[in-house]
Amino acid sequence: MSARDGQGLANRFGWTDENKRFEEGDWDFASAGAPVLRTALAWLDCTVHSRLPAGTHTIYVGEVQAVGTPRPDAAPLLYWNRDYRGLAGV
Repeated sequence: MSARDGQGLANRFGWTDENKRFEEGDWDFASAGAPVLRTALAWLDCTVHSRLPAGTHTIYVGEVQAVGTPRPDAAPLLYWNRDYRGLAGV
């Protein structure tokens, strides 16, 4: 599975129905309890350090508890300017 194959999964996390976000995918759990996608290029497991109000949003600052890099050589899936993109040369 390439990062580009993850577009459907990435889009699902934009849905308003939070209960459906984790329905598909190969999930595991990190040490602090966060769900971790086994096919991810990398992941961070954090506990909430602080919450900062920012208009209609909240910015969460996390304290990293664990790091994983199951696929360090794969090219990342990037979302920028309303579209998915790759990195030049990757």
